[in-house]
Amino acid sequence: MDKQKTTTLGAAGSHFSRVTRVVHVQGLASVPAATPSPAALPVTWPNSGVVLWILAAPANVSTADSWYAAMSSLGFRLNVQGQSEFVTNGAAADYVQFGSIMPSSGFRFPINLEVKQNDIWQVYIRNTHPSNAYTPDVAFGFAEI
Repeated sequence: MDKQKTTTLGAAGSHFSRVTRVVHVQGLASVPAATPSPAALPVTWPNSGVVLWILAAPANVSTADSWYAAMSSLGFRLNVQGQSEFVTNGAAADYVQFGSIMPSSGFRFPINLEVKQNDIWQVYIRNTHPSNAYTPDVAFGFAEI
């Protein structure tokens, strides 16, 4: 394999060279201000493979100030089927703000988690802003086996 294009991921030492699909979280809508724990949005994996990264940002913001406010207000929690919560406070499930793990536009946070076909992950989005609603955009980079 071409070493410039191959990354070794996972405990099994599987080789994945690139993202073969971007999986967009369906059902994302405007999250009202001060929404602490909305309903889960399921992501059903179409094939077995590795989820290489997550990308999360606000959609439809018109200014840099709005973008930064949304990045520091929107957060996500991820329940991975068959594993513990991906984001925790050390004792229980928790949320991480978009801006904490994706500090700039287009930044992808590596997660490198293996999935099996039809595994279901649950994505939760919250908005801590006291008065503004925001619409999140969340996608995963997926490398099919």
